[in-house]
Amino acid sequence: MTALDADVCATCMWDRADTSTVSGRPGMEKQEGMMKRRYLASLRGRVHVAASLVVASVVGVALASVSHPVVGVLGSVSCATVLVVLGYAVFVIEARAHAVTRRVKDIDASTDTLTRRVKGIEASTDTLTRRVKDIRSSSASDVTPPSSGSGSDPDQPPAVTAGRGAAPPLDSPDDEQTLQQLSLGLPFQPVRVATIAAEEFPAQLPVDEAVRLVPGYATADLEEGSYRALVIDRTAFTHGPWAGTESAVGIHLLHQLEAVKEVARRRQIPVLLVDAPLVPDVSSQDVRSLADLVLPMPPHDYASEGAATSELLSTVQRVARDRIDATAQTEVPGASAAPAPVGSGRG
Repeated sequence: MTALDADVCATCMWDRADTSTVSGRPGMEKQEGMMKRRYLASLRGRVHVAASLVVASVVGVALASVSHPVVGVLGSVSCATVLVVLGYAVFVIEARAHAVTRRVKDIDASTDTLTRRVKGIEASTDTLTRRVKDIRSSSASDVTPPSSGSGSDPDQPPAVTAGRGAAPPLDSPDDEQTLQQLSLGLPFQPVRVATIAAEEFPAQLPVDEAVRLVPGYATADLEEGSYRALVIDRTAFTHGPWAGTESAVGIHLLHQLEAVKEVARRRQIPVLLVDAPLVPDVSSQDVRSLADLVLPMPPHDYASEGAATSELLSTVQRVARDRIDATAQTEVPGASAAPAPVGSGRG
């Protein structure tokens, strides 16, 4: 029997003893009895005891031949006892050494895990602090009243909270052209979109194929094939693989979402965010800033009645508006008789 076999047996015994130790002497006696039974039940223990008896018998015969038979019997018993005790002692030492080694490895692994978690918490704290500062600076700029009259600053954008006003400024005329193509509904056949949404959401879209993007594969999937648009459903951040993206613990998911936005920008794929009446979290504004259009759009931003729009844009606008209306009817008594309008007017 090799030392490895003894380690396996000893490990099983000591792991069990560690989880069922009784304080005081009775507990120690119980552990000792378990160790002896484990030793005698192992192949190594049986072989060692048998070998000890053989050696003791040879010693006893040798002593009996040169001295009295009683001396031979006593010598044989003494030799067997010494050999068995020594073998058992070696077994115990190996078992304890193996248990200590395992404990040290477990402590090292726990220390590494704790260190990684502390670093992750520090990174999340730094990110949260940075975003709080950004939110405060944004809030300070939002409360600045715009100048009125004909002398107003033409570079100052109107204060809106939905639609194009909630999205970041367009990087180039190409982005503006892409969004206008989406609004006008240029012919793309078949209509294929990428989605970050719950399982039931893509069924509401008037498309031929909806490809759901999941963390870890989102950028690679968006790189392949052609897409009419990327539709992000904000409710996907409450459950499913993208759950927690807007929270402090979902910073890794936000980074993946930013990478997806970069691929969409490079491939000129419009990004639509279908909003939902959810409580804002630390990264909610960052998520909104990734979208080219935030739906529902206010009436003054959306196409006028009878204007040409794509079926996809009309559908996501209706879905987002229905969510807001349903929430207003639930929270405001009597809202079903007069639903609140979506968005806000200019001024």
